[in-house]
This record gives sequence, C-alpha cells and structure tokens, in this order.
Amino acid sequence: MFSLFIHLLSPLLFGLFMDLLHELLRQQVPGAGPVIGNLSVPDVMYADDVNLLAWAARRSQQLLDCLSLFCTLFDMV
Repeated sequence: MFSLFIHLLSPLLFGLFMDLLHELLRQQVPGAGPVIGNLSVPDVMYADDVNLLAWAARRSQQLLDCLSLFCTLFDMV
C-alpha cells in the first residue's frame, strides 16, 4: 500500500522539486533568457530535461553557475 502511495506522489514531488530550480534561476539570474510578452524565460523544462536559455555568454555562465549551486545544495554532485 505504501509503495502505491509513493508511486502516485512521485510525479508531484518531482514537479515541486524542479520548481525550486526554476525559482532559483529566476531569482539569481533575473532577466536571463528571451522575453515573451512581459515574461522572461530562463529555462524550459520537459519531463526530466532542463534547457537553459540566454542571449549572451555571460548570462549562460550565470545560469550554469546557478544550476551547479542547485545540484550542490541537493547533493547531486
């Protein structure tokens, strides 16, 4: 029964976890990525893939540094 419960919650927990990365990118590298309407888009996520978007090499490096920080915070390196 417990494994079924975990199985059902897994996508939700993964989504919440990935949302933390998105928020960290938005806060640490404001204005990165293309602007669509009034919305800056520093990343595109689909399933377990993450694409970082930037116009300049400096911004790309800032996004990569932020991703590295995220991975370090959650013991993924």
